[in-house]
This record gives sequence, structure tokens and C-alpha cells, in this order.
Amino acid sequence: MPDVAKETLAALISLISSFTECVEKEADFWLAVISLPWLQTMELVADLKRFDLALPALSQIYKLSLRCSQYLCKFFVYSENFTPDIKASTIPALGHLNVCPEWRRKVYISALTSAEISLLRTAVEHFPSFIFSTDRNEFEFLLNHVLYHGMHALQEDDKAELCSAVLKAVARTLCFVSMEKRLADDEICMMCRGKQIANRNLEMNLDKIFELIKKAVHGNNAAKLGCCELLASLLNHISFSVLKKYEAEMHCTLILMKETDEDLRSEF
Repeated sequence: MPDVAKETLAALISLISSFTECVEKEADFWLAVISLPWLQTMELVADLKRFDLALPALSQIYKLSLRCSQYLCKFFVYSENFTPDIKASTIPALGHLNVCPEWRRKVYISALTSAEISLLRTAVEHFPSFIFSTDRNEFEFLLNHVLYHGMHALQEDDKAELCSAVLKAVARTLCFVSMEKRLADDEICMMCRGKQIANRNLEMNLDKIFELIKKAVHGNNAAKLGCCELLASLLNHISFSVLKKYEAEMHCTLILMKETDEDLRSEF
């Protein structure tokens, strides 16, 4: 019974998360529903009343979960070995829903600071989706967290794949920020979703990005491939006048020309 209940909850949350991209009405209600797995996180529920106006159903769902806590605790929501997977399934929907950015951002930060590697990786992979809920300061705060995880992952074998996820996420993020981009006004790169969102008024600290690249070119193959994708995005979106300041850092990546792996060398 517990396994069935866990699978049922996971399937339900996953189903709701998948169709929220098509939701045009009552998005606030569906956001509250998929927030259910997060309503056992103390720092998130501490100030739920602040969101009564924007997400009126959120407090009600929290109260419902408390009334059913005996069942929930026994079967699924509080099951620590299962909760991260359920939470991870909500991240894509939280990223593209366009209501209550403050709540979605709080949930995302909780995921981005998680000790659970699967949840953390999902949060990193969907970082580009959350930049539309941020201003410049918040964007810099989140980006610093993401880059930190990339640097830290290079030092731990069990987190090596996370560095690749960070590099690719930053590459996709460049599609949505304004950095004196080389692309013409009527042109977008193959990674950009569309011209209208390729000119976000946000900026990136390239110093920290190149610091990660310089270390990642000495990582495993996944990290090196991530570097190739990020370099391609940098060349597509950053003007040469800006990149010229990082000539030495770009030169460091030439080590990838000596790779014995033909696919990796070709990608570079």
C-alpha cells in the first residue's frame, strides 16, 4: 500500500505539472496544487499568509495536508527517500507558470540549495526558465548559486555530472539575456526560444563563467562537452569587443584540440 500511494502521488504531481504549460485560466490554483510537496519545508510555510492574495488556494491546500497528515506521513509526503523525486517533477512547471513569481522563486531557491543531488540537478537544468521571475540582483544571486555548484562538482566524483548540467544551463541562459549580443535584431540562435525573449535586460558576470570554464576543460568528458556548448553560446551572443577581454581564458580552452576522443574534439 505505501508503494502504491507513493507511485500514485508521483504520477498525479507529474501529470499536473505536465499540463500546466497549456493552462490559460486558474494558473494560481494549479500552482498551489503542485506546491503540495513543498509544503513540508519549514522556511517556505513560515510566511504562507503573505501569499493569500496571490495564491488563495495555497493556505487551504496546506491546511488540507495537515488534516490528512496522519495518512500523508504514513504513506508518502513525508517519506524522505521519495520526496525529492516528487519535488523534482514540479520544477519544470514552476519555471514556466507566469503567476506569483515570488513564491515560485522561493521554491526554486529551496531546490537549488537542496542536499539531494537529483533535485539539485533538476533545479540547475531548469535555471533558464526561472530568470523571467527575477530582477538583476535576484538573477545574479541565483546565477552565483548555480556556478558555485558547477565549481564544487568538479571537486567531487559523485557530483561530476552536475558540472556538465551547470555549463549547459548557463549556455541556454545566454539566449535570454542582453550582453551586447552579436546577433542581428531579426536573428536568433538555434538555442533561443524566440526573438522577443532573446533581449532580456539582465547581465552576466563573465569573470565567474570563464573561471568555471578554465577548470571544467580539465574535467571529465561530460564537463568538456558542456564547455563546448557554453563556448558556442558565448560566441553566438556576446560581442567580440566584450570577449576580447577574455582572450587569455579563451586560449585556455584550446587544450580541447588535443583530445583523443574524436567526438569531443570535433564538437570543440
